[in-house]
Amino acid sequence: MDTTARHRPTDRDRALGRLRTLTIGCAIAGVAAVAGFGVVAAASDAGQTATTVSIDSGSTTTTATTTTTSSSATSPTATTAPVTVSGAAHATTGASGR
Repeated sequence: MDTTARHRPTDRDRALGRLRTLTIGCAIAGVAAVAGFGVVAAASDAGQTATTVSIDSGSTTTTATTTTTSSSATSPTATTAPVTVSGAAHATTGASGR
């Protein structure tokens, strides 16, 4: 004898409604989590970049460093060191060394 309960169409409709509600809730929670992590990341690390240029003109090497720091409290600033070299020179930015 088969004692398995038969499901009615209304049971199916309620199950699909719960699934739809759960799916929408997960999507909203995911978007909120990504936005929250983005806000925390932006607030905790404003970032810093540094560029070093090395100029080798045979026997003399001159190095200039530019550092830019950005934060929410101050505007971005940059400082550079003037470099004067006479003669043939080779410049590298650190991306490709010799």
